[in-house]
Amino acid sequence: MTDGTFDVRIYNIERRTRANGYTYKVVWKVGAKKHSKTYPTKALADARRSDLLTAVKRGEPFSTETGLPISYASKAADTNWYDFAVEFVDKTWPHFSANQRKNVAKAMTSATIALLRTPPKQFDPVSIFSVASPG
Repeated sequence: MTDGTFDVRIYNIERRTRANGYTYKVVWKVGAKKHSKTYPTKALADARRSDLLTAVKRGEPFSTETGLPISYASKAADTNWYDFAVEFVDKTWPHFSANQRKNVAKAMTSATIALLRTPPKQFDPVSIFSVASPG
């Protein structure tokens, strides 16, 4: 989970002149870091600012990383890839045919390797896939 703080300051909406009209910028500060988002209409900017003010009034902590209330965070961030993959395979494996299982194993292997921060040492995907598939 990310660090949260109650040190939030929400500023007035800034109107910005552009070549094709105006845009409206909502600026707020969480801790020492400023955050902003630009909207094409004042109504959209005002709606975002109101959402932020409501969260402050409810006493919600704000994330120091994203600048948004912690309640806005995706629940998907609470599950890591490995746990998701294991749960998916456990639920679906009994209902898959042998060929589907082989394809799921290949796809999960490729996705898992792609999601690693650093490539694994001594790993050759060609040899793994050639062992898993006949011929």
